[in-house]
Amino acid sequence: MLIDRRTLLRSWQAIAATVAALAAIPAGLFFAFGAGSKGRAADPSDPSAEWIDLGLAAEVTEGPWKARRFRREIEDRWKKTVVDESIYLRRRGETIEAVSAICTHTGCLVQRISNRFACPCHKSDFDEEGKPTSGPAPRPLDRLETKIDGERLKLRFVKFRPGLDRSEPMAS
Repeated sequence: MLIDRRTLLRSWQAIAATVAALAAIPAGLFFAFGAGSKGRAADPSDPSAEWIDLGLAAEVTEGPWKARRFRREIEDRWKKTVVDESIYLRRRGETIEAVSAICTHTGCLVQRISNRFACPCHKSDFDEEGKPTSGPAPRPLDRLETKIDGERLKLRFVKFRPGLDRSEPMAS
């Protein structure tokens, strides 16, 4: 049986279209379901959000804000990554407060200078309570939720999108 030229070209076009469609399926699934972390943005009010153990609550003494670094594990669909994070803690009576060390302007790390916080990147300054006093920071430093579980201090760590005038959680 002989195949004419027109039939042969149509057959190859159909085969090429099928191969291209099959090759596009993984890319389509990637864009449909994303490659991000297992959850969406962390919601501070979500009771199932992960609490991070920061050690003994008694180690946080009464007084000014103190820097604290900790490590957390971020898991996306392919790998686990260990990330160093920074916060500031202070005790006021029985309550332990936490504030993010991330500037609300562009996400640089703020530094504690005497009785204020300062961002070295774009010269935003924050008072003792984390409220902006000068510079381009659009909102106060973000407060983080803490709790004392037995003798342990737990933190619900959330990163917030910088540059906005409101606190908007973002994916880990």
